[in-house]
Amino acid sequence: MPSTISSRIRTLKWIIRISAIIAFIAISTIFTAFPFLYAYVYEAKAQIAIGVRECKTTAQKIYYETNTIEYFQRRYRHY
Repeated sequence: MPSTISSRIRTLKWIIRISAIIAFIAISTIFTAFPFLYAYVYEAKAQIAIGVRECKTTAQKIYYETNTIEYFQRRYRHY
């Protein structure tokens, strides 16, 4: 009976050690990938900002053209 308990304890110790090694490798991999992830997110953020600016400029142009056409249509309707 004591031998089975001690063998189970040894088995559990090995499982814990292997789990700790796997966790360490996983955490190391994640921290190694952080600079690449940060660069990717920063680039994506810059591209989104450029897209927003372009969209805003286009929307302003469309608004101006639409209102200008309507203004002249109302202003010079009687001619």
